[in-house]
Amino acid sequence: MVSIVHDCSPIRKPESRVLDGLGKVQSLDNTVVNGYNTFATIAVDVGGREVRLLACTPFSNGVDSYVSKEERKAYETGQIKDPQRRAAIAAMMLLARATTKKTSYLHKCAWFRRILNR
Repeated sequence: MVSIVHDCSPIRKPESRVLDGLGKVQSLDNTVVNGYNTFATIAVDVGGREVRLLACTPFSNGVDSYVSKEERKAYETGQIKDPQRRAAIAAMMLLARATTKKTSYLHKCAWFRRILNR
């Protein structure tokens, strides 16, 4: 049996002040500190006792290209008035769709197919 696990974990950089795209994340004691987020996907083959990293994508809420849930809703309902920001959000949403479509083809990966056919 293969399980696919998605995990969104922070990379905490509480002492950092000047890093490219430094954002904000939650610390272990529930305070907000500087850092980055990651979105990782692994495949766990329970029978074969194997774990494979499929993807790990770091991202930051401290960069201009980051789109929050609230901003996405505002975009979808036509409330974003700045034409440059609207265009940037549209581009990021296209990129996100293309990335999602790419990861949906995991079944074509030889290793993944072999694990599923065990």
